[in-house]
Amino acid sequence: MKPFFYFCALAILAFYNFNYQLQTNLQDMAYDKVDYALKHAVHDSALFVKADELINGNVVFDISLSEEAFKQTLQKNLPIDENFLPKDTLLLKDEIRVLEVVYIDDQFIDLECQH
Repeated sequence: MKPFFYFCALAILAFYNFNYQLQTNLQDMAYDKVDYALKHAVHDSALFVKADELINGNVVFDISLSEEAFKQTLQKNLPIDENFLPKDTLLLKDEIRVLEVVYIDDQFIDLECQH
């Protein structure tokens, strides 16, 4: 009878270990997908500069086109809707939140570095 209980305890431990590994792998996959989507969305939004300013040697972003490209690229690379809510809850459980947007172009003034 003792070997049976040892076997059951071992089976339960193996199940919990497998479940932990599965959850960790799913979380890592979700982080990788968000990282990939974010990098591509930032790249795509950085492509929209104002041509008339660029001719004069100034890099100035077209904010509205950049934001639209950012949103479209995120939606293309992640299973989210237009409100950044997940369509598929296997990898993403909460909405995607953009915490800060900073356009560093020739009009950018860093207030923290000024004395």
